[in-house]
Amino acid sequence: MTIFNKKTSLVIAYISAILIFATMLFGRSFIGLQYGGIRLGELIIFGGFFISIIFFLYSFINPKFFYKEILLSRIHQLFILLFVLSILINRTLVTSPYTYKVSSYIWTVGFIFLGKLAAENKIINRKIMILFITALPLNYLFSTGRYPNIIMGIFREYADKFQFLKGSDILLTYLIAIILSYILFDSEKIKFLFLFFSSGLVIPLLLFLSRGAFLPAFIFFVFEIIYFRKFILNNITYSLLITLLTIPIFLSSTLNVYGNLTFTKVAESIQVEEENIVVDSLTSLITDKNTHTVFLSFYIQDGRLTSQDITTRWRLDIWQDVIQDMVQDDIVIKGYGYNEIIPAMIDPNKPGRTGRDGKNENLHNYFLNIFARGGIGQFFLYLSFFYLIIRHLDRNVQNYRITSYILAALITSSFDPAMEGVQFPLIFYFFLGYLISMNLNHSSNELEYQS
Repeated sequence: MTIFNKKTSLVIAYISAILIFATMLFGRSFIGLQYGGIRLGELIIFGGFFISIIFFLYSFINPKFFYKEILLSRIHQLFILLFVLSILINRTLVTSPYTYKVSSYIWTVGFIFLGKLAAENKIINRKIMILFITALPLNYLFSTGRYPNIIMGIFREYADKFQFLKGSDILLTYLIAIILSYILFDSEKIKFLFLFFSSGLVIPLLLFLSRGAFLPAFIFFVFEIIYFRKFILNNITYSLLITLLTIPIFLSSTLNVYGNLTFTKVAESIQVEEENIVVDSLTSLITDKNTHTVFLSFYIQDGRLTSQDITTRWRLDIWQDVIQDMVQDDIVIKGYGYNEIIPAMIDPNKPGRTGRDGKNENLHNYFLNIFARGGIGQFFLYLSFFYLIIRHLDRNVQNYRITSYILAALITSSFDPAMEGVQFPLIFYFFLGYLISMNLNHSSNELEYQS
């Protein structure tokens, strides 16, 4: 990539890596640091906007710079062109910060180029890779009652709010730590051990925090076992030993997280998310919600899909209202645009869908949010974008572990407002760009890994 000179590329890549690590550790609290009323998250979105515009223009000169995949460059161009068309049709105020806040799903895609820069400049060496991997055990400690009081105090003083890590944040760190371990370690036995021990430790925490994070983690773990099938068959004794050793880790983690081995939430359990909008709306949630029992609780009532689980029902109601409203208002093609809150989120019941502070606008579904804001065209563009990346990986790398990373992140984003924020897409796209570039250059890079 020649758009930046070597020195500029290195500076951007190093700043990005530091920013990513801090975000992995502290999540929304770090993103909320502010000075003079300007939050770090707003600056990051502005950075994503700036990067996106640069590469939008550059792709007209060199359409193959996006991993030599012309269609990916064209789709990225269409993201921005459809945004411009939408603001013209809906007469959106282009100077309003709100316009770029609710269209952040467009600009955060630009972070993929930061990961590409980091890989091409080889700034993530083995020491930095170990640093990223250590974010996983630190996430676990911070989320199980061991959050440093001094750091908590800093965020309460200098950020717009303090918030514990969400399940989706920890899931993303889990995925990244596992995949980076495959690059870092040469021994297949160590890779296998790290996968099982990390999963045994973290999966109970994800189950406690969010089934929307637990489900993709479990699916990812199953796929990893499939990828290790030849190793397992050739090392049956070792594989069985590691599996047996993982059981006490899993049980100890469950006891630490839940306070029991029955996966039942009790008042003494670890701190749940401080500002969970659903908890605000449904005060009995923590004692009633047991995430391991609700996967098959769906049923039809009055022609609508609903669930016995309170939070699932809350999401299903919103999603169906959005689709129904868009069809009735005949805006399926153009979407609501970026002027105001999506009408389905305006609930007269208090605290309602916007929460006690009245600030929640998230649909808790990445692709539905794209559909609602940008219409059916943007929706299919984003589906095509991820399909082309997966196809490109299949044709050029044959590394399906990156595909598992993509799918796990998208699954949790379909039940959580992860991609509608800042920290999740910042980390997700950065490492997506990094991992793709690392694997495309694996023949000349000693830190390679194969599926």
